Amino acid sequence: MPDLVTLTDLKTYLWPGETITKWDTILPAIISAVSEQIEREIGCSIARAFYTAKAGLSFVVTALNNKIDFDEGGAALVGTVTIGTYTGATLATAIAAAMNAAVGKTFTYTCVYSTTLGTFTIAAGSNFTIRWNTGTNKAIDISNLCGYPDTANSTGAKTYTSYRVGDEGKASGRGSSLLFLPAWPIISVISVVDKDAVAFTEGDDEDYVISPGPACFALQLNEGVWEKGSGNFTVNYLAGYATVPADIVLVAYELIARKWKTMKEQGWGESGRTFPDGSSSSVNADGALTKSQMGILAKYKRPIL
Repeated sequence: MPDLVTLTDLKTYLWPGETITKWDTILPAIISAVSEQIEREIGCSIARAFYTAKAGLSFVVTALNNKIDFDEGGAALVGTVTIGTYTGATLATAIAAAMNAAVGKTFTYTCVYSTTLGTFTIAAGSNFTIRWNTGTNKAIDISNLCGYPDTANSTGAKTYTSYRVGDEGKASGRGSSLLFLPAWPIISVISVVDKDAVAFTEGDDEDYVISPGPACFALQLNEGVWEKGSGNFTVNYLAGYATVPADIVLVAYELIARKWKTMKEQGWGESGRTFPDGSSSSVNADGALTKSQMGILAKYKRPIL
């Protein structure tokens, strides 16, 4: 799970205009703990991610998703990834091998999978373009499997990093017109298949649409209901925020600052403190969310329908 804020941005918030490094070893752990706390409260991961890998982050490459269209500033080039089942690391190796084997290429390509972030990074020594959107093989390229949107080309740089990739969603039909997905807001859906391998198509005149409204947390059938069952639908989709909303970032800063101050002042376990002049203060060492913070996060939670 990626952290919601970076160490650099947090330090700018805590100590604007200053360069302080003495807390650099402890703050990352606090950032991760608070990020997890906020996402538990909301009910899903915040950062945008593709949910396309099989359970246990297994990546399945078939003839329907094994192409990479790219160019080095001239003619179109095509890499073909060997069909098979991969881990993140072995898929990264296979992607680099496919691009380096493309007829007519001159650059040397690398691809690295981050086990921490769940992302792929494709790079070369000079600027190149990956034609996720305009390539001849767009319909059967590897973009969605390894976390790259196909709504635009990756262009103008030497390095391109994907969104995080997670396990494909398992959704349970409730005998209603809405099928709730594990992560939201839903940006786009790649495929929906039921337990009998029956596929559903998105569209106003097709089987379902993404609904409702700006929250986008469910798939709504245009007619009928989703069959009731436990995990009886498998969904490949893109969900989450490309940029963490500013009010969530502020909540993260507030919680991190509180935990850091408590730790710095050695106030673990205290609910309050009395000073020599008789005044007192609340430490709130347990890091509980305030009513104001809970109100901010509430609008990002999925409604109970």
